[in-house]
Amino acid sequence: MNSSYGRALPLLLLIEGAARGDTSVRALLEGAPDVLAFTRVATVDEGLRYLETHAVSAVLLDLSLPEARQDLSAIARLRRVSPGVAIMLLARASEQALARRAVESGATDYVVTNELDSRRLCQLIAMMFERRGLIEASHPAGMD
Repeated sequence: MNSSYGRALPLLLLIEGAARGDTSVRALLEGAPDVLAFTRVATVDEGLRYLETHAVSAVLLDLSLPEARQDLSAIARLRRVSPGVAIMLLARASEQALARRAVESGATDYVVTNELDSRRLCQLIAMMFERRGLIEASHPAGMD
């Protein structure tokens, strides 16, 4: 059981291609085993298949994947399979403009991965969950 002090850990789905010269997000998440549980897949299609059969708290999507960059349709595809899931984009500093457009297209947030460490990544994920909770609390189901 993935738990910390008797509580279930949030399950993340990491959709990340091969490391791009800097530390992979997978390695950063492995550095925080008591805080987060995750499953890694290498493509958006694999991620979609995983989401069809598993409930996850968030998806971390590597924006360097060609299928994630192509007209940003991967976000809509993920939303169709798992409408309420938080989607955090993993972007390099040079990809920030694309990441901002992706947030406008339905992603929850993005993080610049250059010089990121495990502690900072976990903080950013926690802040994303907190913001998502505040948004959901201000828009109760059926009140739209």
